[in-house]
Amino acid sequence: MSHLTQGNWKAHRRFMASGTHWSVIDKQNRSIANVNGIESADEEQLRLNTSLLAAAPDLLKFAEHFLAEIEAGNITNSHRAARSNYNARDILTLIAKAAVTKAKGEEL
Repeated sequence: MSHLTQGNWKAHRRFMASGTHWSVIDKQNRSIANVNGIESADEEQLRLNTSLLAAAPDLLKFAEHFLAEIEAGNITNSHRAARSNYNARDILTLIAKAAVTKAKGEEL
C-alpha cells in the first residue's frame, strides 16, 4: 500500500544557471515536488505556491485531529461539553495557525 512522505516539508529555493527553481523538500532534503509556474508567474507567486504545497502535511494533520476531536465529542456547539482540563479548541487553533502561516509562506 502506498503512503505519504512524512512531513516536515519545506519550500526550498535553488539557484541554477537557468534561473531560480523552487521545490518542496522533506526533512532529509529529498525533493518531494518541483514547482514550475505558468509563463506569467513571478518569483513571489512561485514561492507562495511552493509554500502552500509544503504545508500539505500540516494541513492534513490539522484536518485529521479536528475530525477526531469532533468524533470524540470534544468539540461541540456547547461550551459545557468540556470533560476535562484538556482544551481541544486551543490545541487545534495552534495547529491551524501554524499550518496557515506555513501555507502562506510566512515560515521560510
